[in-house]
Amino acid sequence: MYRENVEKMIMDNRKNGNPMLVAVYQALKNEFVKVRTAKNAKELDDTAEVYIIKKMIKERREAADMYKSGNRIDLAENELFEAN
Repeated sequence: MYRENVEKMIMDNRKNGNPMLVAVYQALKNEFVKVRTAKNAKELDDTAEVYIIKKMIKERREAADMYKSGNRIDLAENELFEAN
């Protein structure tokens, strides 16, 4: 379900000139593909897709915290943008 929406979001944001959102949705699409094509992978259902999204949000927030502790606020803001 989310996979189809991600494709549409990528196209819409390309048309609207939002390269940062295109990058976010492209990263999500790539993660879906990576999981689907893994060895012994099953077809993704909605629960698996939500898990992937939550995992990616958590990773971005953790990266933002690390950047903040390293006094790299600019990079932290990028990560937080991607998480939201």
